[in-house]
Amino acid sequence: MKALFSVLTLVLTFSATSQAQTVLTKQDLLMNSPATHQKVVGLKDFRVVIPGVLYRGGNSGGGPIPLKDVGLKALAEMDFSAAVYMYPYGWAQKPADTYGINYSFISDTRNRASQKEYLMKIKDVIENRKGPVYVHCWNGWHASGEMASYALMQFCGFSNQEAQAYWNANVPKGDANKIMRMSRFQTFDDLKISAEDQARICPR
Repeated sequence: MKALFSVLTLVLTFSATSQAQTVLTKQDLLMNSPATHQKVVGLKDFRVVIPGVLYRGGNSGGGPIPLKDVGLKALAEMDFSAAVYMYPYGWAQKPADTYGINYSFISDTRNRASQKEYLMKIKDVIENRKGPVYVHCWNGWHASGEMASYALMQFCGFSNQEAQAYWNANVPKGDANKIMRMSRFQTFDDLKISAEDQARICPR
């Protein structure tokens, strides 16, 4: 009952619509501003990346497992349309009921085809104005930070250097391999969004 009350309380202050109206600047992301953080029952280190479009974090307990029932329910209550788990590990433990969330996993974040599959989900949300995507790993740090950086480069015009600055400000420990991939990442020409959509969603 306590957990349910917490979720309902959160829903009163958070929705995809209200977050889309949040004025978030590029500096907020690069400086790890408190404006990018929210507490959500069942999720760990929940952060806004692109308001109304993309959020990142971990599962409630960390470790190699997907989201638990309470985390998926919280996302559904906040009108999220999709969630993406950054690993295949423990996928069999996923709850049977995902509360209408399109929940999937990526088998290998190093793979360009997997990166594109993930970015296609975000493009769909942007262009069709669906509920946002929650991208998560275990603790909400490394894999989700890497994939958030790719989205900022693909859809919001961040340079590779700015994406690395975002990583450095928002991830507690470095990962040389992920930093190298961010430095070499090239956007997908066929996943570009319109200038109007970019102006509507992206931190300035």
